[in-house]
Amino acid sequence: MDGIEHRTVLVNGINMHVAEMGHGPRVVLLLHGFPEIWYTWRHQIRALASLGYRAVAPDLRGFGGSDSPPDPSAYTYHHVVADLVALLDSLGADKAFVVAHDWGAMVGWFLCLFRPDRVRAFVSLTVPYRPRNPAVKPVAGMRAFLGEDYYMCRFQAAGDIESEIESAGVRNVLLKILSERRPGPPMLPKGGFLEMGAIDLPSWLSEEDLQYYAASFEKTGFTGGLNYYRAIDLNWELTAPWNGAKVTVPVKFIVGDLDMTYTTPGVKDYVHHGGFKKDVPLLDDEIVVMEDAGHFINQERPEEFLSMEKQGGANENGRQEELFQPLGQNKNQKIMLFPVIDNMKVVEDGYEFFAKRRLVTLFSAPNYGGEFDNVGAFLSVDESLMCSFEILKPIDNAFSKGASSSSGTLRKPPKIGHAP
Repeated sequence: MDGIEHRTVLVNGINMHVAEMGHGPRVVLLLHGFPEIWYTWRHQIRALASLGYRAVAPDLRGFGGSDSPPDPSAYTYHHVVADLVALLDSLGADKAFVVAHDWGAMVGWFLCLFRPDRVRAFVSLTVPYRPRNPAVKPVAGMRAFLGEDYYMCRFQAAGDIESEIESAGVRNVLLKILSERRPGPPMLPKGGFLEMGAIDLPSWLSEEDLQYYAASFEKTGFTGGLNYYRAIDLNWELTAPWNGAKVTVPVKFIVGDLDMTYTTPGVKDYVHHGGFKKDVPLLDDEIVVMEDAGHFINQERPEEFLSMEKQGGANENGRQEELFQPLGQNKNQKIMLFPVIDNMKVVEDGYEFFAKRRLVTLFSAPNYGGEFDNVGAFLSVDESLMCSFEILKPIDNAFSKGASSSSGTLRKPPKIGHAP
């Protein structure tokens, strides 16, 4: 694709293919899932670069132009996270924003867990954090809960599913997986790929797109990607020291309401009723559920991630202020992908941004119920970043009685140590 640069980087003992566009210190790492490659981010790479980011989309080990070790033991979170840390080192990036989907999201969660110092913020698409259950190995648990035909269980036997894919045809299998929109855990009975009928291309996937994927997997095969599933139990063993650990970076979660992971029994309850927030304390409170969207949302609904408005203006220090507002909506619900990234920028530049400024805060919502009589505050910041507050109170209780804000005047509170 025009403008996107491709190169191979030696990281953690393997050759990793990287597609990138844009320059500068603000790196966004885009991590794909299965069965995908860097190309899954074709829409987002250009948009991010146009907004001033350096968009970097690697083929994870086992996929595309990157090396594909044959042994599943080479696909643990420790290996793949080490690849990404080495990639960041090669880019000269101390930290990066991470946007990830499917298996890329699982890797992203453990990048946040193992090396939070390298992640500015994390946007997870479709896959929430999955805390370790110390009582049962994952594959045994999935077999007991969902049965042997659950796709992750079917993927365990080396060579079995690869033979079935070869017989069914790479293009046909990719089309079946990419076009799947049925909610609920995916079942794949033995021979399931061989019994497929004709499948139409989904509206978001062109024949050219499908052929690009097919050419890649016809060259590499599927074993590298399947090895991520075959390392699930080994990952469980190796991550025992992180049992009960919290993810401590800012996180945004976006999912489609037809997504197979989201509609697996127990996931919605975990996501929406406190479990997710407990494990990820800095999870954004607004979890975005896109209506009538399946698993591959970054490809299926790219306009809702890409339709942006850039507003600019230099501040007093000459630094360009940038705000990105998504214009695409899903039945009045905005997809807040890039704001969660750019909200961190003031920390990048340092709190000196606030020096010698005076800020006004209005306490509106709490006072509608008449619980408090404070209506606002002045926050003053001096050159040394020392903060002082002046609480503003109404001259009477008109605000709590529903009067308009123009009906009352504000008075400063008495200074500490002085009688009113």
